[in-house]
Amino acid sequence: MEKVIVYIDAHNLYRSHMDYGIARVDVKRLVQNIIGSDKRLIRAYYYVALPDRSLDPIAYDRKSKFVEFINRQERMEVKLGKLKVETRKVSKNILETIKKACQDKTLPREAIAKLASLESSLRSFLIDDAIEIKEKGIDVQIAVDMIKDANREISDVQILVSGDADFIHLLKNLKEIGQVVGVVSSRGNVSSELINHADFHKLLDRQDFRKLSLK
Repeated sequence: MEKVIVYIDAHNLYRSHMDYGIARVDVKRLVQNIIGSDKRLIRAYYYVALPDRSLDPIAYDRKSKFVEFINRQERMEVKLGKLKVETRKVSKNILETIKKACQDKTLPREAIAKLASLESSLRSFLIDDAIEIKEKGIDVQIAVDMIKDANREISDVQILVSGDADFIHLLKNLKEIGQVVGVVSSRGNVSSELINHADFHKLLDRQDFRKLSLK
């Protein structure tokens, strides 16, 4: 019986089931569905970043409880990353382009009015910083763990639950050292090139996520 380790990119998984309107999925059943009955699970790792407690304490508490729940499951472990808070602004070049378009007398009056309204909205947005929260280091953490485990030769198969194209080079390197690697993602949330570099793949659809849904 083949020994399997599963590596779950939580953010990519979340985007996948949310695309089908499924808010939560049973991660333990997902892992069982992935490996089937003919393989033996060594461990499943769930990579996630907790929300900033000061920015959103409710989301932080909710996600923390979910992390505790997963850690209590047999052969499952959460690996926490960090969230990076960044600020971004609308480029002034965009505003200048719109401003010039508004002065184009050949455009219909309605079009000019819409452009003027858009410029006003963007200029207001430019005054206040827009907060953008991104996960930091999750992809690197997954890559390091998969390469480390492959070199330790503790499993026959590694399964990556993600559709992110950033993992293409990781799969190439793993296959070069003799590791068998599979990819699991949703149909609308996966890089076709990532699939092409996997030894096998499984694409989850709406029906799959409905079966895995937590009410």
